[in-house]
Amino acid sequence: MKKLFAILLCLTLLLGSAGCSADVPQETDPIQTTGETAATDPTKPGTEIFTEEWKAKMDAVLEQNKYTGIVSLTCNGETIYEWVKGTNELEEPLTVESPMFIASNSKQFCAAAILILRDQEKLSLDDTLTKYFPECTVGKDVTLHHLMSMQSGLPRDPRSNKDIEEHFGQTAEENKAAILEWLTGQTLSFTPGTQFAYSNLNYNLLSYVVEQVSGQSYTEFVRENVFAPAGMTHSGFIGDVKDNPQWGLTCDGLDLYGAIEGMAQGCGDIVTTSGDIHLWMTALRSGKVVSMESYREMTTGHSASYGYGLMRASHGGWGHNGSIPGYTSRTYFNEEYGYQLFVVNNKTPLFNSTITEKTGDDLLRTLFEAVDAAQN
Repeated sequence: MKKLFAILLCLTLLLGSAGCSADVPQETDPIQTTGETAATDPTKPGTEIFTEEWKAKMDAVLEQNKYTGIVSLTCNGETIYEWVKGTNELEEPLTVESPMFIASNSKQFCAAAILILRDQEKLSLDDTLTKYFPECTVGKDVTLHHLMSMQSGLPRDPRSNKDIEEHFGQTAEENKAAILEWLTGQTLSFTPGTQFAYSNLNYNLLSYVVEQVSGQSYTEFVRENVFAPAGMTHSGFIGDVKDNPQWGLTCDGLDLYGAIEGMAQGCGDIVTTSGDIHLWMTALRSGKVVSMESYREMTTGHSASYGYGLMRASHGGWGHNGSIPGYTSRTYFNEEYGYQLFVVNNKTPLFNSTITEKTGDDLLRTLFEAVDAAQN
């Protein structure tokens, strides 16, 4: 029982944001674009403002926060700041290209997969959950749009429910089946489309829809249709690394792979590198992965500043947070200025998911202090 409880504690950390129910503001703020690509404003300060003095301030932020991990900041495709400190699972020094789990930052990839299928006219965001899972009567009024924007009203997470505890540590397929079986007995917490409530379950279900519509496994579809066009050759999934000895992902000494494989699909399953994340953000913004119309939908505040797999961030940017036992991550991009930031930590203590969020906030504050000084 103690072992099961520890696994449950670990699984509750598979969240990118502490979402709670709230009234949905009426927000429509599509990113402004020029032609077929989202354009950076050429009048904004560029790389010339990033002096040694500014870099020293960024270093000071990380030292003050006692941060270990990887930080990478680019401006219009040019790397302007990097920080690497710490060791990997084998206690070898990290490099800027060390592969890391990104947890809930995986959701933006799942959102892209759904939009690719929508653009191929293979599904509609107005489709209900019961179209794909007829036995799931609780989803008769829940659309794919509601799942994408965290407005479904479905329960927050099934992982602490006693009905599926016995499935923890089994195969990915058994874990998926457990989620769907559990869902049939649930009720909605609010009318779909009226409130915001962050839930990993929404993106679990979306990944299952991808499989059903595409006829491929979710991982195969994302590799071929998201990773490949973005040029992401150093990215994969939990299943790719679970048998690799350098990936000793554990929680209080427990093997965590069986418990989260399948249950993390679509919502927290991706392993990638700093270089690949920047390729992804650039490709997403330039229409190489999804259409520009789909990109604008991803970066529109549909509910409580949440788009599709992305959330509104400071200074007009977009991104997401991620947390899984041992790892926290943050992605950020700002279309107006051309900035992209990736922050990831692989030695996060249990229930300390805020360190990367705070560090990201502090780095962005330092970044835009330099921008403001250049503009004034």
